Amino acid sequence: MKAKFVRCVNAIIRNHAGTGVKPFTVKRNLNNQKYAHYLDRWIYFAVSSGAKELTLDLVPRWHPHHRDIQYSFPSCNFAAPEHTSIEHLKLCFCYLRPSPTFIGLSNLKTLDLSYVRIAGEDLGSLLSCTLALEQLKLKFCPGLDYLKLSDVPCKLNYLDVRLCWLKAMEIGVQNPVTFNYYGAADVKLIPNRASVLKEANFELTAGDAVEFAFSELAPHVPKLEALFLSGFTESGIQANRFHCLKHLQLKMMMRPKGYDLLCLVSFLDAAPLLEALTVHPSAILRQLVCGWLMVSLIQAMKCRCLVGIRITPHS
Repeated sequence: MKAKFVRCVNAIIRNHAGTGVKPFTVKRNLNNQKYAHYLDRWIYFAVSSGAKELTLDLVPRWHPHHRDIQYSFPSCNFAAPEHTSIEHLKLCFCYLRPSPTFIGLSNLKTLDLSYVRIAGEDLGSLLSCTLALEQLKLKFCPGLDYLKLSDVPCKLNYLDVRLCWLKAMEIGVQNPVTFNYYGAADVKLIPNRASVLKEANFELTAGDAVEFAFSELAPHVPKLEALFLSGFTESGIQANRFHCLKHLQLKMMMRPKGYDLLCLVSFLDAAPLLEALTVHPSAILRQLVCGWLMVSLIQAMKCRCLVGIRITPHS
């Protein structure tokens, strides 16, 4: 079936005029060196034909694992002096190593990498010469243990990082960015004074979510105005403060050994400018949180900024 698919694509490309191609998508498990030559040719055809969207999805149907990645995306196709028209690039299940002659993607607005093996320095090199980039999405990217976004294009406004096993992140963007993170709470945030990160969504799959918020977010992302925080917690009262936080959503699951709600009180004490608080408690905590809500409302009277507290079911 794969050989038939390759023959079919080759026939179409051979008989195509080479112009007018807008989206070009390959979605097939061709993760094998014997197909690399054909994939290279197809990508070259897409680039030279003026395609604006390029998707290469080689993810196996069953049990994909990053150790099985074989194909290396040919960045040499983007080494020509003329500008390419690619605006949206999505790569799945391949290596990405910018060649020494890589000059960037001058029109690229969206970069979506999933199951892509890329080193931190290679990603930094790629981003530094992709000046029109607006959205960056990273998912299951092995080898990426340090994410540094201090020299990224000024147009970047959306960052989505999911299950990348990062050890540290430095986000030094100089314009407002919406940041989504899904992964463990053991990632360290490196302070960067240039950062103006104002909106963040953190869904933490392991570790203490509240402790992460106060130990990493509060001191290292001081201009944060809107936060969605999801995960487990055992934490109580915390020391650091969110000086600019206005909108907060909490989707917390307390550990079975205790139902300490002091972490919720901590946020009221630590965010003097808080205007809206939404809590999504788990079913076992709903009655406790409703009782806590009455206490919070009384405390909130002392805060002129807080205008709304809402509790919704945990979905």
